[in-house]
Amino acid sequence: MANGNGKKKTGGRPSAWDEVIEPNLTVILGMAREGAQNKEIAKAIGIAESTLYRALDSNQEFKESLKNARDTADFKVENALYKRATGYEYEEVTREPMVGFIIGHINKSSKEGRALAEEVRQKLEDGLVVTKRVKKEVAPDPISMIFWLKNRKKDKWRDKQEHDHNVRGNMTLNIIEKFEVGGDGGRQGAESAAHE
Repeated sequence: MANGNGKKKTGGRPSAWDEVIEPNLTVILGMAREGAQNKEIAKAIGIAESTLYRALDSNQEFKESLKNARDTADFKVENALYKRATGYEYEEVTREPMVGFIIGHINKSSKEGRALAEEVRQKLEDGLVVTKRVKKEVAPDPISMIFWLKNRKKDKWRDKQEHDHNVRGNMTLNIIEKFEVGGDGGRQGAESAAHE
């Protein structure tokens, strides 16, 4: 990537791009892929946040690369939210320490002994032996469902529904305004209004 005008800067004081940003591009894009914000990235590579923004404004290729890296992080989060909302299956593997000398004590002179030693060797992973594999299911998470629906189908699922209360067409509305409040608690006014 070149500086803002597409050329390498020649002569004069080295730019932040040449000294800090370009040598740390892998770090910058990796942090963006992991969800880091510009402020965190700038701090990690030792520049002011404003310097990072100037580099982004002057270098379209850098700006696009950073955006694409962030899109990757967003996709991971969206995918995880989708899995939680819909549920998923996974395999739980239990590993236990394997005493190394067991293989040495297997009689490898017979065909069965050699097969058993090979089977044990294949099961070993990092000095541990796989003792159990269990398929587990994670049920759909209602909170993830709500979050997804409120954001993806706002018109139908948000908390505040908007309803159109405007009346179209002709409508007659009669309002009784005449009430006299007297010593009877307003009954007389209500009765006379009902008889009119």
